[in-house]
Amino acid sequence: MAEPEGSPKLLDVLETVADLVAVVDGTGVVADVRVPGGSLAGSALKLAPGLALESAVAPDSVAKVRKLLDPSDDRRAREINLLAADGTMVPVRLRPMPVDGVQVLVGRDLSGVEAGQQRLAREAIDAARAVEDARREAARYRHLFQAAAGALLVVDLASRKVIEANAAAGRLLGSDPAGSGFLRLFADAGEAERVLAGAGPAVLFLSGEAGGVRVAVEPVREGRRVLGLVMIDPAATVSTNGTGAPANTAAGPADRAFDALPVPVLILDPGLKVLVANPAFLDLAQAVDGSALVGRPLGELMGRGPVDAQVLAANLREHGAIRGLATTVRTRHGGHIAVEASLARIAGTDSFVLAARELPAAPSDSPRGGMGGLAANGTSVVELIGRMPLKDIVRDSADVIEQLCIEAALDLTGGNRANAADLLGLSRQSLYTKLHRLGLFAPDSDGADGAGDDGP
Repeated sequence: MAEPEGSPKLLDVLETVADLVAVVDGTGVVADVRVPGGSLAGSALKLAPGLALESAVAPDSVAKVRKLLDPSDDRRAREINLLAADGTMVPVRLRPMPVDGVQVLVGRDLSGVEAGQQRLAREAIDAARAVEDARREAARYRHLFQAAAGALLVVDLASRKVIEANAAAGRLLGSDPAGSGFLRLFADAGEAERVLAGAGPAVLFLSGEAGGVRVAVEPVREGRRVLGLVMIDPAATVSTNGTGAPANTAAGPADRAFDALPVPVLILDPGLKVLVANPAFLDLAQAVDGSALVGRPLGELMGRGPVDAQVLAANLREHGAIRGLATTVRTRHGGHIAVEASLARIAGTDSFVLAARELPAAPSDSPRGGMGGLAANGTSVVELIGRMPLKDIVRDSADVIEQLCIEAALDLTGGNRANAADLLGLSRQSLYTKLHRLGLFAPDSDGADGAGDDGP
């Protein structure tokens, strides 16, 4: 096409600043199109010389094109959807420039802007959904918080102020404590401060009330603020003489000493059911408060099954005491913590006291964890008698022996599994199966199975 008169370099100049330059004659037919090597270069637009501009745009843009080419229009830029060869639409902003009886359209690609707008719209929708989800979760939390049978407080651990209290807490304390100081709720502010500081659950005596309750605190982080979810167990109420001290003042120091013991301790009734658990045992079992343990059989809290409890009961009846029994404590979340337990009858009563000592964790390279603590050298088999059924001990012992033999064969053959299989009298497939089962399988290294071994 010839350049418009008086502007021989106009299109060249516009090419440097625009994504699209098109020249349209007075009949609406495209006379020239220039697409610099920018974002529109690979779009394969239908826009081409000799084609009516209206046929190169989407139907919803035809009216805009007519206004764009109308000499009497206000000459403002309009957003047009150009058609690509594959039928997709490419959004552009076209600004008309009348030059020597033709319209020079200067275009800017809006694909990136549209993608950004769509992304912002999606993010806005996601944010609205997140707000709605948070609103529903807050409503659910508030319902559960207020409907809980136990007394619950939310305390700001920095200011020691009660932020929120449920209905059960209001009934127990006589009024809604929200907004008041947590320490003022109890006769001994020092003990209340110790509980908030993370010393563990304790029995605290309510201010002006002839009773005490067991109090436990679970820290909860809310942004930069740390709150304490305080659980007050009314089932652990202890009567007092009305002055805030225990009615049996001689037992007060003993109770405090029991709570302060760093060793996990249980007091058991004659049927080996839990009467009292000290805070150290609650921490070991990851229990929220003592009410979760009181009344439960010892077999549910310790050991890997009812066999442990039967062994304990039999030994206590025969000897009156047990020392250094290797067993486990079951945590609230289903885990097992290895401990050494000692039990003895409390003099002058039918009750028993149990003290536990946590054992160090087994090293990570010890034999398979499913072997019930059986050591690789077999020296702990005797400790398992009475704690596990005989068939389980035999099965785990066989696994250990099998693993030791395979490891020895691999050591003797320098890790060559084909030779190790021959040494053990196994097929290679059988050896691989055992390696997988025992957790000893590793991908072959170069030549690990022998360079010239073509056996099946």
